[in-house]
Amino acid sequence: MIRLLRNIMAVLTYQEQLPRISEYIEMFAKAEQEGKKYILCKIEPSFLVDGRYVYRVHACKDFGNVKKYDVGGFVESEKNLSQEGDCWIYDNAIAYGDAVIRDDAKLMGNARAFGKADIFGHAVVRDHANVYGSATVGQSACVCDHAKVYDRADIGESAAIIEYAKVYGKSSVSGNARVCDHAKVCGRSYVAGNAMVFEYAFVNESFVNGNSLVYGHARLYGRSSVCEFARVYGFALLCCFNAKGSAYLHGFSILYRNKASDTVDIGGVTIVTRNGTLPTEGKIKGFNIFLKNNKKDNK
Repeated sequence: MIRLLRNIMAVLTYQEQLPRISEYIEMFAKAEQEGKKYILCKIEPSFLVDGRYVYRVHACKDFGNVKKYDVGGFVESEKNLSQEGDCWIYDNAIAYGDAVIRDDAKLMGNARAFGKADIFGHAVVRDHANVYGSATVGQSACVCDHAKVYDRADIGESAAIIEYAKVYGKSSVSGNARVCDHAKVCGRSYVAGNAMVFEYAFVNESFVNGNSLVYGHARLYGRSSVCEFARVYGFALLCCFNAKGSAYLHGFSILYRNKASDTVDIGGVTIVTRNGTLPTEGKIKGFNIFLKNNKKDNK
């Protein structure tokens, strides 16, 4: 009870304390009788976020790593944080609009969930991360640092969106995949398995899977796929192109409607178009054009 009183006294002036403490205790006792795990404390000062008033949540019982009387983050209304499970909003994190934190999910630090965001399972959204639009973050996924997940993006399993990365459109990131640094994944892209998209890479309407890496300033468009142990980096641009095996695609390569596999290493300034015949191994460097089964090579 001492802890309870300290919570309310910390945010009110002396003249306000006595009547407010009585109101707070009554509200808390009623919530306990109703079996609620927290109360939305509207007797505390609130503040505006995007034109909406948000209020602190106070725990009414022990659950998870939360103790009775603990003060949590902010919500606009009770619909933002489920009364079931061990889900909780910590620190100065905020959930508002139609966003929902449920199951055992956690919103921490200065993170925000808004729009129609759905954070569930054992997911964690923390630091300064934002999840909004109709995005979902579930299972054991993590969104942290300054990352953003929005539109209809779906982050699941043990995937992580880290640093300043963005995942949006109708993209899905799952498995143990990582999207890091300033990378962007959008459109109807899929990043799964142990794949990593990082640095300044851009993936649009493409598929990255297996143990593949896409990084540097690489660009993937038009249902390109990078899988197995393939690497795409440098300033490589892929459109409707498939890379698999241990293929390395880099330099200023422009690769269109074709495929690379096995241990081929394509770099330099290489242009590959539909029907161009590529070797399955060895290094390709300098200036090359692969067009309609013919090769022009100026090194």
